[in-house]
Amino acid sequence: MAEKKWNPENKRYDFYRVGMLGNECIVNGDIRRYFLSENQSHYPEPASGCGPTALLNLYIWYTKFGLIQESIRHSDPARYKQLKFQEIDRRIAELQGQARSPTTGTNTLEQVLAIDEIVQSSHSRAPVRIHFEYKQAPLTIRDFIELSRNYRAGILSVRPKDSQTGTLMSHHAVLVIRGDTSGKISIANWGQFSHGRLVAKSDGQWFIPDTPDQHELLINQLTTLIPFIPTHTSTSPH
Repeated sequence: MAEKKWNPENKRYDFYRVGMLGNECIVNGDIRRYFLSENQSHYPEPASGCGPTALLNLYIWYTKFGLIQESIRHSDPARYKQLKFQEIDRRIAELQGQARSPTTGTNTLEQVLAIDEIVQSSHSRAPVRIHFEYKQAPLTIRDFIELSRNYRAGILSVRPKDSQTGTLMSHHAVLVIRGDTSGKISIANWGQFSHGRLVAKSDGQWFIPDTPDQHELLINQLTTLIPFIPTHTSTSPH
């Protein structure tokens, strides 16, 4: 898992990996059909808001099915989502040392650290933390099946292809909900659920959606998030 340490000389956080023993959080039954897909265009600076939006979808799912306890209840669901998005965005900005802009987004490590901090600060009965594993493309369907159990989920780093020009757009993050033995993968992206398959092409590995009007995505990296309950303190950084 990841930790941060303030570097006074550079006036920024340095990030490093630590080892920690623990037990993965278990959930019985299929709860993945209850994921949300929030549209990032409904939130501040939507052009670079893919990371915080993916985490918002994940956080709401965590609270809905008891992984963590939400300390603040809000009678207006839309307002609640806006406030939670702002909290996620604020934590990422603190890690970055600057707020997002239309042209500067977030990276995967910042996203992992932000959701880990938010989960730690929740009023859960147990001290939940977020372990993460990442793998560069090419990926296998087994990688996606592995993230489809318990409270696991994935953040897929991609570059969408412009359907009009065929050119690659800027880097983008989508939340991976599941993969199955048939080879089908499901993601949450721009307020929609997209179902598709892995396809190898000469320029790399792609996620090709079943629906032609959805973007094809050139895959860079998959990060799997694994909630767990620590049973031991951190070991030395590495």
